[in-house]
Amino acid sequence: MLRITHSQYPVPVSADLRQMLVNVITPELRKLNIIKLPSAITINFRDPSYSAEKGGYRPVEIRLEIRDNEGRINYITEFCYVGQDWCAELTKSVDFDFGTGEWMMLGLPYAPVETSAEFYTLWESNFLTYHQMGLFTVSISIED
Repeated sequence: MLRITHSQYPVPVSADLRQMLVNVITPELRKLNIIKLPSAITINFRDPSYSAEKGGYRPVEIRLEIRDNEGRINYITEFCYVGQDWCAELTKSVDFDFGTGEWMMLGLPYAPVETSAEFYTLWESNFLTYHQMGLFTVSISIED
């Protein structure tokens, strides 16, 4: 069974987020008949109606690196459309990169991820609420 570590994050990653990720990943691994945990799992949360024209709930990608049956969140990235009409493109709007120890918000320079703790807590709370509301379709990718 996959566990997600609770220690050594530079921001307060909640037990609720870690449990939600386990709850999302476990049935997918069973469905794919995965017995041995892979080295990494990327989870994508998408609002199917999100578009550059209409907006919606922004897509989020979370990557876990796994060692000894324990996952560690490597990064959490939220995307948004920038631009209009035919030239709108999906780009990072918020990125908490625990691997590099940096974070960014669109329009601001990268900074040490520890400086995002208050914003991270608010962001995570909103994300969990949107997930609980069933606003996202979820898919996972596995890397061996």
